[in-house]
Amino acid sequence: MLPEDLRAPSLAAALQGGVLGESQEVVGVAESTMDLAWAARDRGAPHGHLVVADRQRAVRGSYGRRWTSPGGSDLYFSLLLRPDGRRPPPPDVLAMVPLAAGLAVADEARRAGRPALVKWPNDVVVPGPRRLAKLAGSLVEARAPAGTATPDLVVGVGLNVGRQSFPDFGEGHLPGTSLALEGVPASRPATLRGVLDALAVRLARRHTEGAAALAAAVAERLWARGEEVLLTVEGRPPELCTLRGLAPDGALRVASGGEERAVRSGRLAPAQYQ
Repeated sequence: MLPEDLRAPSLAAALQGGVLGESQEVVGVAESTMDLAWAARDRGAPHGHLVVADRQRAVRGSYGRRWTSPGGSDLYFSLLLRPDGRRPPPPDVLAMVPLAAGLAVADEARRAGRPALVKWPNDVVVPGPRRLAKLAGSLVEARAPAGTATPDLVVGVGLNVGRQSFPDFGEGHLPGTSLALEGVPASRPATLRGVLDALAVRLARRHTEGAAALAAAVAERLWARGEEVLLTVEGRPPELCTLRGLAPDGALRVASGGEERAVRSGRLAPAQYQ
């Protein structure tokens, strides 16, 4: 049974009039909202179709990272993005959409009065004097319909809203935090509406102003810009480098050994994890 705040009257009222989420599906328990979003795509769901779950059982995280999704407190949702059929999406779209999603979450957290930063490529973190904590994560998948070369996208977001405690996943994993633990009283429907509205704005600006404008906006909220970080790229040992910023296509700019380069896949950790 769905909690009261995710039932149709409460959620539908909060999302009414939004650009994204006009078409929606809400479930109590899902293996993964991303799977449900892809199934909805196969049934002909429109651009902006939203799938929300109170809790998930088979969460997909980047690089196989562990992530818990208990019920009654947080937001777990996936959004179907269909490209404009008149033209293929730009080649940088897969890099920019998770950054846009992270920026939308950071926008909502800041609107509620709490600083939040985008941790490349797909996390949102809250810095503190003695620790860095993870507030949200996103994942983007692309699949082209049969007979086409233009993929649809599903962006999945897990945002900690009301949770009061988190498991310890051990060394190398950031501790979790939530809006509630950060002193931000927030309801799930209102938070969801805020994130979707912010994401719609960011995606629209990405199309009208170009990828470089979105990259510049993310760079302003980029965690550890100008600082030393630990970079792990698949197949290579972790490397200590300085995070310079973002390239116009969303790649990470890092420097080590006196040289700067662009990194398009990998993960970051605080330098003290070395």
